Amino acid sequence: MLSQDENTKLRHAVYWLLIISSVGVMVGRILTVSADHGRTPFLSANDRSRWCTIRSLVDHGTYVIDAVVLKPGSDEFDRDWHSIDMARHRGHDGEEHFYSSKPTLLPTLLAAKYWLIKHTFGATLDRNPFYVGRAILIVCNVLPLVLFFVLLCRLVERYGQVVWGRIFIVTCATWGTFLTTFAVTLNNHLPAAVSSLIAIYATLAIWNDDERRWRYFAIAGLFSAFTAANELPALSFFAVITVAVLYKAPKPALVAFVPAAAIVAFGFFYTNHLAHESWRPAYAHRKDGELLLALPYEKAQLRSGKVSEELRERINASSKEIDAGLSPRATISDAPIIKEYWKGSLVKQRCVLWDPEGHDRFALLLVGDEIPQLQVHAWDNWYEYETSYWRRENKSGVDVGESSRLAYAFHVLIGHHGILSLTPIWLFSIFGVALLLCQYNCCGDHGKALNSQIEKIMAFIGLRVSTERPRYQLCAFAVMVVVLTCVCLAFYTARPVHDRNYGGMSCGLRWMFWFTPMWLLVMLPAADVIADNRCWRIVTGSLLFVSVSSASYATLNPWVHPWIYTYLQYLNH
Repeated sequence: MLSQDENTKLRHAVYWLLIISSVGVMVGRILTVSADHGRTPFLSANDRSRWCTIRSLVDHGTYVIDAVVLKPGSDEFDRDWHSIDMARHRGHDGEEHFYSSKPTLLPTLLAAKYWLIKHTFGATLDRNPFYVGRAILIVCNVLPLVLFFVLLCRLVERYGQVVWGRIFIVTCATWGTFLTTFAVTLNNHLPAAVSSLIAIYATLAIWNDDERRWRYFAIAGLFSAFTAANELPALSFFAVITVAVLYKAPKPALVAFVPAAAIVAFGFFYTNHLAHESWRPAYAHRKDGELLLALPYEKAQLRSGKVSEELRERINASSKEIDAGLSPRATISDAPIIKEYWKGSLVKQRCVLWDPEGHDRFALLLVGDEIPQLQVHAWDNWYEYETSYWRRENKSGVDVGESSRLAYAFHVLIGHHGILSLTPIWLFSIFGVALLLCQYNCCGDHGKALNSQIEKIMAFIGLRVSTERPRYQLCAFAVMVVVLTCVCLAFYTARPVHDRNYGGMSCGLRWMFWFTPMWLLVMLPAADVIADNRCWRIVTGSLLFVSVSSASYATLNPWVHPWIYTYLQYLNH
């Protein structure tokens, strides 16, 4: 029989063995990562988009990526650097340029590391992409994950109560989630997950342990805001953390939390404005701009070709964006027959007016059914350009979007991109939440009836909760996790058709990866309960096996479809 001290040392040894083995595999994968053509370590358009910004900032001193994605002296794309995740709009010089469509803060921070490597070792992304790329991946992906594992172990030690349950959570973290899968590629999901755990670590210390040192508030503010900077829906997470720390300790929250969060907000908006001359990020420029003028349809026919004199004069008089007016070279693109709605009005046709001399663009819409009207809108669709993949006629596969919200919700939860089907360990997170909210009387008197029902269900399946164990002090945290999970799932399900694409070509629903630390922590009570039952430990091990297999399926390249999706495609053929 081990003493308590020996038991603790053994647990810590197991933690470190799990961490070391996971980190070793990640580093080994990074040292072999390579694109299909073998010339760069960039695996997809998604990560290449960020690499383009990093290289352009350090090598060319600009967010414009023309010199990176285009071959020198040519309008032809360089295959090694070309990405579909690009935006195109007018830049500081009044001409249109290519930009990464990704938020600017993270690539700007990573560019500082590239600058250091370039000026220390003389290596560049152009000449030495493998050396530089792999070094940055190890520093920016693997090292933060080591911190992630260490902090999670400390939280597991703080809130867990059974040896088996604690070790199971750490095993899930090091091997059973998609975070380690994405260590071989530059992405925003891994930094968001690490940041969310750091913010949770500091916030739980403030909430449960009455920690009042200002550095904890500063850490909570900085990293909860950075989570939101990397994942837009995580604004809800930032809002909840803000309310929690302000409620617990208003003074240190105002003095330390708010300024730390403001630093991230300033960096996010300042770098975005520096790149795009707009406070809104690139992905917010995906629709036609403000209405400049409206004409009766018979006054200006919507036809492809050159612009009529009357239409040119009306646009020149209504738009402040044109310095010298539209030139005679201005043309109207082909007007396809479409059927969609713009602010409640039926749009029958839409085309683009383009003036190559002034680099001026306008959207022309034929609106209305009984009395058609030609509307001229300012240009604000940065994803629409001649070679853009995101034009309606160019998209393919899952990027076309799932038309049925019900089908989308099904596949997001238990279907081919399902959170629960690919990583079924999260079923125990649901069980853990139920235990936190009811079994441990977190809901007070209102939860007694439900608590009784859960006890009956647990007894029926052979599980029992000891009444001698103390409460987990994670009840409020469990409420937060449930609310945020439901809010984000509803957000993604309610998106328009073109956004319901399961995260595109990805081995899992990557938009929800930042929830990983939360789902792991609320799993603790379930893991502790299961520890006493041999049959349920076998079930748990089986579900962990499936989760590890799903995470390992894309071990060489996470930018592939999940194995369930691929298998369903195989069956359909």
